[in-house]
Amino acid sequence: MKKSKKTILINGRMHPGETHGSWVVHSIIRFLLSTDSKAKELRERCIFKIVPMLNVDGVIIGNYRASFAGVDINRMFSADANQKLNPESTLLKQLAKDQQGLEFYFDVHSHSNKKSIFMYGPHFPLHSEHYLKIRVLPKILA
Repeated sequence: MKKSKKTILINGRMHPGETHGSWVVHSIIRFLLSTDSKAKELRERCIFKIVPMLNVDGVIIGNYRASFAGVDINRMFSADANQKLNPESTLLKQLAKDQQGLEFYFDVHSHSNKKSIFMYGPHFPLHSEHYLKIRVLPKILA
């Protein structure tokens, strides 16, 4: 019986001024398309859905954090977000919900003060079955 592939969703450049995020996502794409044996194994095991630049209109007009509509789309993932004013966040949220077997979601940002890498994830109580699982990737990357 063939195992189904896990899905990994990656988006970058949610904030137009985070140019580093574009470089990171483009490097991820280059690696995944390479002939490297690890990249080949990842492609065999996973489906990658990548949105390299989520806030295209904000980038084009030179905004730092906002979209053309003047909103920070990173704050527009609530249930009452206006789809006409915030199509980027509402469609990305729907894409994530539609993925069966979504294993990871990476929202690539950059930061003006933090150095190297930092990660955020959902909070799970100490005795939750997810407590250690959510800490594995940051520990490996450390």
